[in-house]
Amino acid sequence: MKIRAILFDLGNVLVDYRPEIFITRLSERVKIGKEKLVRYFLTSTADIEYTEGKISSDEFFKIISRDLSLNCSQEEFWDFWCNIFIAKHEMDALVARLKKSYPVWILSNTNEWHFEFLKSRFPVLDMIDQLFLSYQLKCQKPDEKVYEHVIRKSGLKPDEIFFTDDITVNIEAARKSGLRASLFKSAAELNLELNQMGVL
Repeated sequence: MKIRAILFDLGNVLVDYRPEIFITRLSERVKIGKEKLVRYFLTSTADIEYTEGKISSDEFFKIISRDLSLNCSQEEFWDFWCNIFIAKHEMDALVARLKKSYPVWILSNTNEWHFEFLKSRFPVLDMIDQLFLSYQLKCQKPDEKVYEHVIRKSGLKPDEIFFTDDITVNIEAARKSGLRASLFKSAAELNLELNQMGVL
């Protein structure tokens, strides 16, 4: 089946995502050990609820601030939380090349603050034709409902959509839903794979 649309993950695929920057900066500002912060964010339901759009940005900050007794403002926290992304210019170039022949979409587990920050600062997002974002969908990868929504909204057959993501369980779930899915390792490897498939 011929590929008719390209679906990208966002973090660590189209842009690099470095949560350790957030942990380091917040730790230094509020004087809480990095290990405690990592443990909290790995076990707290607030991050999951925020990523799935079940709580607002203000509610998210209030929960985090209460749980950790933060002594910083919401504006400071926002800066720590959001300034963790790095452009991947080789992916910008690939998206621009693909866009000449295919609709290019994003499927991302993300939250309102992160996405609004990315949209305002990373021009690659201006090239995207359609967005499938967990906080708007109210669920996240690898939930099968996410992939079913993409397929239904696209109007395409599942194997007409090529999807790449850097997390194995997300790729496995996409394949179960019928998408042509490939684990992202690097821009160079993706370029080679797309060439071999006849997409580029």
